[in-house]
Amino acid sequence: MIKVLRKVWAVYGVIVFGIQLLIWTPITTIVFLLFGRRPERVIIWMGHHIIAPVTLFFTGVFRRVHGRAHLKGKGPFVIVSNHRSFLDILINASAYPGVYKFLSKKEMTKIPIWGLTVKRLCILVDRKSAESRAESFERMKAALDAGYSILLYPEGTRNRTAEPLTPFYDGAFRLAA
Repeated sequence: MIKVLRKVWAVYGVIVFGIQLLIWTPITTIVFLLFGRRPERVIIWMGHHIIAPVTLFFTGVFRRVHGRAHLKGKGPFVIVSNHRSFLDILINASAYPGVYKFLSKKEMTKIPIWGLTVKRLCILVDRKSAESRAESFERMKAALDAGYSILLYPEGTRNRTAEPLTPFYDGAFRLAA
């Protein structure tokens, strides 16, 4: 019974997120068509501090944030997080006080509607291509230089094991250094 309820809740969460994307994507598309990339930071902020918290609220996910005071007046940061579920993206976005770009696998651009947002606001990588990995590393460095923080999931993908963490790739640590 619990498994069934989890599946129902997951479907409900996808529907809530999908409705927000149906509203959000046309607005961001129009803004980007009218103003180019200039409003990018504002759009990311809105996604992090409006869309993510609203989605979490309507799906019944509540979080507590500790340690924000350590981030004031500093940065940009290389943020490293584990990745156990899709909710990690929303929780990280709503918890971080500023804006960040995150490294996303290029396969995410194939998801209807969501893919448009990923293409515009994330740094993409083809994990199978050494050239793409090197290019994404340079784009992350450029984003840091432009004042964006960067969020990385150093496990490289969602952790679907029983272990709390899987082996890390070293890119996040090389970027921070």
